[in-house]
Amino acid sequence: MPFSGQVCFAQTRILALRSRLDEIADAYVRAIGSLRIGDPWNPQTQVGPVLNARQLDRILNYIAQGGQQGGQILVGGGRSENFNRGFFIDPAVFANVTPEMTILREEIFGPVVTIQAYDDEEEAVRIANDTDLGLSGSVYSRDVEHAYEIACQIRTGQVGINGVELAHKFSGVGREGDRRGSRRSLKQNLSSCPSRDKEYPTDSLHLRPTIKP
Repeated sequence: MPFSGQVCFAQTRILALRSRLDEIADAYVRAIGSLRIGDPWNPQTQVGPVLNARQLDRILNYIAQGGQQGGQILVGGGRSENFNRGFFIDPAVFANVTPEMTILREEIFGPVVTIQAYDDEEEAVRIANDTDLGLSGSVYSRDVEHAYEIACQIRTGQVGINGVELAHKFSGVGREGDRRGSRRSLKQNLSSCPSRDKEYPTDSLHLRPTIKP
């Protein structure tokens, strides 16, 4: 859970096949429970504090709404009792969530993850696309080619196969990582070589980065 979930490409919605839901939820809860919470300057720390008191209150309010709307907290979900200062939250994992819940519809920007069940791949794709956000996603499978087929159906800026990649919709663009995306931050110019009578376009030599205001 990098940056305590305060990162724009956080994978906060987990979709699990219903027949394996309990298995996946148990494994994920164990993984979350083993994370080391502490000083962000300590190399051993895996989850640090959130930004400030305002962000702390905002995240805790989302967690409270999740419970009020019927979500089940499997682990965490409160201010950490292990620290007498700082804005630490025990990472929360929700189950029994439904599409209309606020914790699914809005970007919490904190250490909160939901786990939803699906019955078939068509439903999984529909759930994945049923959001106003779309910065980053991922598909996990032993069959990489099939995972790619599913990834092509997900409307998000970037999709990782068996891993997390860095949008689309209200999240941003998320396509800056490829050649076409990077060209928006580059300025093209023409270079000529005095020893030859032929000019070469910049594309064949170099691209000079420029900082846009």
